[in-house]
Amino acid sequence: SEPESLNAAPDVNDKSGSFLGAAVCVWLPCRRLVELQSPAGKFWQTAGFSADGKQYLLPEEALYLMECGSVQIFHEDLPISIQDGYEAFLSADTVTLQQFQVFGHLKRLGYVVHRFDPGSEPTPYARQLNLPLLRARAGRAPKRRRSSSPPQTCR
Repeated sequence: SEPESLNAAPDVNDKSGSFLGAAVCVWLPCRRLVELQSPAGKFWQTAGFSADGKQYLLPEEALYLMECGSVQIFHEDLPISIQDGYEAFLSADTVTLQQFQVFGHLKRLGYVVHRFDPGSEPTPYARQLNLPLLRARAGRAPKRRRSSSPPQTCR
């Protein structure tokens, strides 16, 4: 007979025992964001943002990190499968499947990928004067890879 611990069903309300080392997150469908509930891993250097004292991931970042095994995402105290993540996170209102595939491909190649911010485009007048784009107005400074180590891949 098998040890009793192997037969016990996992407690879906216990988010502390998620996948080995995976950050625990919660899907917020009304905001179309994923909120981190546990400390973020190394991925936080190039993904996500902070607002109101909380850490969030965009749907495409969350799905990519789910595929990599870096996050476990819950909705209404139930874990979201990768298949459910594709259905919940990808849409015409967030990111399409094709956009996500491009995002994932670029991430696997080692690029730091961010959504395009229309507010970061220079005005026609600024373009005419050939003024440099003010990164502070765009909300963030450019991020650079810090090492020449090979790009991080999903397994």
